[in-house]
Amino acid sequence: MELALMKKVFRISDIEPFEALPSGHTAWLLTKVDNLSVIILETKQEAEFPSFYHQEEELIYVLEGHLEYEDGRVAQAGEAVFNLPDIKHPGRYNGRLLCIRAFPEAGRSVLRKDLMREVMRKENVKTFYDARIMSTRRLWAATETFSIVTIESQPGSTFQGIKHPEKEILYLIQGHLEYEDGRVVKDGEAVVNLPDMPHSVSRKGVRPTISLEAKAPADPKILEILRER
Repeated sequence: MELALMKKVFRISDIEPFEALPSGHTAWLLTKVDNLSVIILETKQEAEFPSFYHQEEELIYVLEGHLEYEDGRVAQAGEAVFNLPDIKHPGRYNGRLLCIRAFPEAGRSVLRKDLMREVMRKENVKTFYDARIMSTRRLWAATETFSIVTIESQPGSTFQGIKHPEKEILYLIQGHLEYEDGRVVKDGEAVVNLPDMPHSVSRKGVRPTISLEAKAPADPKILEILRER
């Protein structure tokens, strides 16, 4: 994997959207590493999703506003939905969405159809304190393909030299992160952390830090915790 990915901070202000429709819908590919990608969708007025099919497994986290599907799922800010590959899911949204997608690896992924039946809410997801990184983790979803958690941390906390075998994209919902390698991350920005590459972080500022972490393949510790639910 390209080491240059781990030197950058990714912002939509630095890239052109790949979709910009008359309805007001705009989409940016914020960053991508191998089979894992993060897309930002935004509209200032209610707009339909421009396409209903994709080959990836997908989790959509509502950053602002709401989204609703014709199958009855309605998610508000701070909630999430899961969509399986190659299944129609027409709907509409208003606001800003964080879309995490991952192509299933051949022979590895078992598709969990139950994940597409519910709206995931903060009060219903598995939550625990992770002393290694001085943070509360909320486990939104995990398949063999990827795992998605939010991480809530207090300003002034740190962690040193963490590494993992999975590729990771971290999107900062709120806060201020400073990596030991010089990366500075603020609200609405993302970084890539590559497999087996140590990274150390300090949480700065006065606000609690809230970030969303996507790993592919799934973090095995997360899979084990979800199996215990």
